Amino acid sequence: MHSSIVVPISLIVVGLIGIGLSIPILLNRIPRNQVYGLRTKLTLSSDEIWFPANRFAAKLMIAWGIVNVLIAIPALRMLPLSDTAQFMLCLPPLSIVAICLFVVRWVNRKYGRPTAK
Repeated sequence: MHSSIVVPISLIVVGLIGIGLSIPILLNRIPRNQVYGLRTKLTLSSDEIWFPANRFAAKLMIAWGIVNVLIAIPALRMLPLSDTAQFMLCLPPLSIVAICLFVVRWVNRKYGRPTAK
């Protein structure tokens, strides 16, 4: 077994976990809370913002998870992977940061920033 199998297997696991964690959010099963979901001052301010914002984020997370899995499957067929290939496979999971920033920006634009008291 090649040591380079760790990266594609990790991609699959991380992608499936992302999908699994997103499904309850997509189905509106997660009420406003401080632990699970897209938590900003704005989303925590009301259910009218919490549920649509979290559904949107969940759709992106599911797409992100699917992309991770779809990238990893061909990589498993190309073992052993070079160091460069392994590095390139680490980039899709890191894109979650960009997705989070995009979702927060979308929420702020769509629902406006809360007024300071």
